[in-house]
Amino acid sequence: MHTAASPDGNERGRSHPVPGRWTAALHLLALWTFAVAQPTLDLIGRHPDFLVAQRLTGVPLVVLAVGGALFMPALLSLPLLIPRLGTGLAARYWTNGVRALLAAAFILQLLHPLPAGVALALAAIAGVGVALCLNRFRGLANLVAVSAVAAIVAPLVFLLQPDVRGLLVGRSATQFEPDATIAAAPEFRRGVPIVLVVFDELPTSSLQRQDGSIDGRRFPSFSALAGGADWYARAVTVGLETSKAVPALLTGKLPQNGQTAFYSDHSSNLFSWLAGRGGYRVVAHETVSHLCPPAICGGTQPNPWRLLARATDDLSVVYAHLLLPPELRTSLPSVSHTWTGFRADRSVPEGDRSPAGGGVLDQNVPRLVDSFLHRIDETANTTAFYYLHLNLPHRPWKYLPSGR
Repeated sequence: MHTAASPDGNERGRSHPVPGRWTAALHLLALWTFAVAQPTLDLIGRHPDFLVAQRLTGVPLVVLAVGGALFMPALLSLPLLIPRLGTGLAARYWTNGVRALLAAAFILQLLHPLPAGVALALAAIAGVGVALCLNRFRGLANLVAVSAVAAIVAPLVFLLQPDVRGLLVGRSATQFEPDATIAAAPEFRRGVPIVLVVFDELPTSSLQRQDGSIDGRRFPSFSALAGGADWYARAVTVGLETSKAVPALLTGKLPQNGQTAFYSDHSSNLFSWLAGRGGYRVVAHETVSHLCPPAICGGTQPNPWRLLARATDDLSVVYAHLLLPPELRTSLPSVSHTWTGFRADRSVPEGDRSPAGGGVLDQNVPRLVDSFLHRIDETANTTAFYYLHLNLPHRPWKYLPSGR
């Protein structure tokens, strides 16, 4: 390639060589993996019930893992790979700026024990230093470029974890195949309809007076129900988390380490037993858990792109907690009390508002109850198992004792 010389002897038209652009793109891929993708995948891999609550299983889960590691760095690298645009001074500034930002994000996560101001300053200085060193030292630049292979390794390690791997196995949406326990159980004639309502984070003691009886003034409906039914004043759950307590309620088995609130880990449950051996129709709204096989609960399958968009939004909040020092997290939405919907002001998509859909920690309890009762009215002439898991009175608290 020949270049024209300017009157002052400098060459015009000189551009950075193509290998340099690809090396810079690999830098962005590697730095994104270590600063963003790997810490996020590692965290949700240790808390797979986040994925269950988000209804991220099968193909959408793979797309989240692989796309989260590759999609954003590909966008960041796009200006470098376009002919002409990727060879100018602007491309160099872009490359150095993004490399410095990602390096600073990685280093900031290591400095959380320091005061926030000190941590931010040191991370910024270190990020700029990393960018300068990548320009100056070819050996370091090549090493970081080679480490871009982590963008493939990180999602693979995540997807192959036992707790996550179980979510990749899908079930038929049209044909139910009972496990050995259910298949061996005797069939029984369908009897009366069954209604099971789970109130999340409602200890029995919250309903009681000092003498152990239900407070009929504050909870007249519970008092009336107890007046004509058996109730157990000392009943407690066997798990501190919803993802442990609810599967125990629906299976009659104690929680085990390594199990998620997903039907592949709890295939023998009330849904599969009543539908498989009793011929019950199941109308269910599950929150957090996903124990009813798709072939039994049916309903409209959620849009996978909507699921991914919702999970990405929640993961942006999770990552902000991972990135920022503790002093700077106070203004962030809490991620301690729910598995989804961390932004309190985010509305529930219209397509997710059916009790049959589930998976959204929806706080609009009156609407959920009305919709559930409507489903009961629609199926009044069939023998069915009606299941409703209400995120009530689970934090964040929204209702006064009056119901307002």
